[in-house]
Amino acid sequence: MSQILDSIKTVFSGVIDLFWPPHCAICNSRTENSPLCDDCFSKIPREKGFFCAECGNALISGLCSLHSEQTYPGYLPVFHFCDVVRDCIHMLKYSNRRDIGEFFGEIMFQKALETDEFAGINGLVPIPLHGARKRDRGYNQSEVMANRISKLCGVPVVTKGIRRVKNTTSQTKLNHDERHENMSGAFKIDIDLTGKHFIIIDDVITTGATTRELARTISRAGGKVARAICIARPGLDD
Repeated sequence: MSQILDSIKTVFSGVIDLFWPPHCAICNSRTENSPLCDDCFSKIPREKGFFCAECGNALISGLCSLHSEQTYPGYLPVFHFCDVVRDCIHMLKYSNRRDIGEFFGEIMFQKALETDEFAGINGLVPIPLHGARKRDRGYNQSEVMANRISKLCGVPVVTKGIRRVKNTTSQTKLNHDERHENMSGAFKIDIDLTGKHFIIIDDVITTGATTRELARTISRAGGKVARAICIARPGLDD
């Protein structure tokens, strides 16, 4: 049945591309089945390596010079935050551009594959949205990316029993301490995760308050976060 549905989707997608060819979300130039053209994509600065879950410092041999212990063993961003990334994430979150989420999910998969991040992982956990916000938006952008990664790596997406119970205010204009307070108690897990290892999927990690709180909640349920993977890592000024 799934093969039939995939075939129908392929044909339908081909018809759409024939009459409405894909265009770059940034400059509107024609593309080949991608939401970004090669020129706009090439302008996005890449990140290298892993970063501390507590302060965002680059990790040298897995260690942070300021934090010998971390809530989880650091996060892996694909890009450094820039105008192109900001505009893409805005369209993904507020303009129903799920294709951008799938595009980023595939890039995140390729990045994680370089360091074998999926070995021994039992599930991918997208950052949950509060029910009210998910109803307004219609979907969870982190879940869109996680579903694409899951399809490529075979690790299941885990959402059942993991909820956001606190409808937090936007983190955008909050400082480090305010973000921590804003996220405190934001998540609840109703399932036993004992002995299981997870990767958190997020769009942007700035101070890391959201991923740290989710990692703590997973730990209290018996699980362990091996890594967080995100699209981009901005500085606070971004």
